[in-house]
Amino acid sequence: MRDGSGYFDKVGAKLKSGVFTLPIFNFKIYVVMERALFAPIQRAARTISFNPLIKKANKAFAKLSQKSLDQYDDDSFWHDFRKISVQGMAPGADLDRLNLETVQGELRHVQELAAQSLSAPDEPVSIDLNEWIQHLLSQSATTGLYGPMNPFKDPEHEKSFWDFYANATDLFVDFLPSFLVGKARKAQAANGARYEAYLRSNGHETASAAIQLRTSFFTDRGLTPRENAWMNLAYDVGILANFTPTAFWTVYNAISRPELLAAIREELVTKSAVSRSSNSDDGKGTYTLDLARLRTACPLLLSTFQETQRLITNHAPLREILTDTTIKTDDKKTSYLFKKGNYLKLPSMPILHDQAIWGGDADEFDPHRFLKMKKDDSGDAVTHADLPPSAFPVWGVAPHICPARQYASTGVLALVALLAMRFDFEQEGVEGGEWKAPEAKGAFAFVLLPAETVKLRVKAREGWNEGDWEVAVGEAGTRMRLAVPG
Repeated sequence: MRDGSGYFDKVGAKLKSGVFTLPIFNFKIYVVMERALFAPIQRAARTISFNPLIKKANKAFAKLSQKSLDQYDDDSFWHDFRKISVQGMAPGADLDRLNLETVQGELRHVQELAAQSLSAPDEPVSIDLNEWIQHLLSQSATTGLYGPMNPFKDPEHEKSFWDFYANATDLFVDFLPSFLVGKARKAQAANGARYEAYLRSNGHETASAAIQLRTSFFTDRGLTPRENAWMNLAYDVGILANFTPTAFWTVYNAISRPELLAAIREELVTKSAVSRSSNSDDGKGTYTLDLARLRTACPLLLSTFQETQRLITNHAPLREILTDTTIKTDDKKTSYLFKKGNYLKLPSMPILHDQAIWGGDADEFDPHRFLKMKKDDSGDAVTHADLPPSAFPVWGVAPHICPARQYASTGVLALVALLAMRFDFEQEGVEGGEWKAPEAKGAFAFVLLPAETVKLRVKAREGWNEGDWEVAVGEAGTRMRLAVPG
């Protein structure tokens, strides 16, 4: 309860075994620290499964009926659901459209910040960085997904979502009295009702392909309109809960290091991810952020993003053991028996800080790490083929790798690019222009959160705010070369 997923790292460091058990009430949790076991466990997905936990989550979040829950025991349900989840976020026209609308939403918020700064050029604008990014993504990401009738346009919906997320784990504990879960249930009911109104008004028909596919799938599977609407509550958690802190830390790491910030700015311009054209009529020109070039031609920015993920990922995927299962390492030298009725965790922190993989400075931030580890001299960032198997589990563990990884990665890189090019930053409350990184926390968060407020003084950069800004898709269907499979 105190240390969250970091507890596994503390215990594992004291043990020689690659697996240890935690007795909890009448069951055990097997904690797997040995990376060599990850792949065999992934191959045993039928008997060591994440699916029952998704079923439990949707029972708690969407209050599904028993009839709807029973479908989660059907293999065809999972096959079809995974198919539409991937389809809605796969590189191509639908994802290009979704990223364009999301980043245009980011640009509107950045534009508002620039206007504030330009209105009083001698007085830097003060912002709470985490709060500002959380609101920006709560609006821009959901408008891209839910379309013109996005319920998040109502400030109460945004507030209720973050209240719901902060207290969502309470809903899993059936024996807690109502007054202890009141805040979570109140937020759940309020946003659930708004999603019901959204579907009644056919808001999903003008939404992204991802939302249209989900809505049609659940309708075809016989979920009631209320259940279908409430399924969006869990989807919002999946989209926003990790997106926002990952964006915060990536932005912070990029802007708090002057040499890195200068190098990122240079890369964005020289690789044509950001371009400036002159306008003979007013002399101000137009600035364009090209999403395809951002995805494919900015290895330092991508390395900075993935190094950030490496250090802030707190994920410890949980699996339920459905039948007694023996797992052997690929070299067949070691085997473990995992007993039915218990659970298994695969904590990512020990792997992401393993000096055997990442070097002696594995606990330090190195924005060039994902360039230096490249097996060839192409200058690109590493791919999963350059790393040992299961070395970078920041998007989950197969077969449950986040289908939104291309979408979210583009959104984070675009936000860094817009802020880096348009503003200079100083941290408030520190002396001599130095930066003081906040502590990280997150007992039950997949991504560590800042434990304290980071306030910044923001000033518009000369030469990058005199004209109009726009976002372009660029080359259609591009894919970011992330250091994960797929």
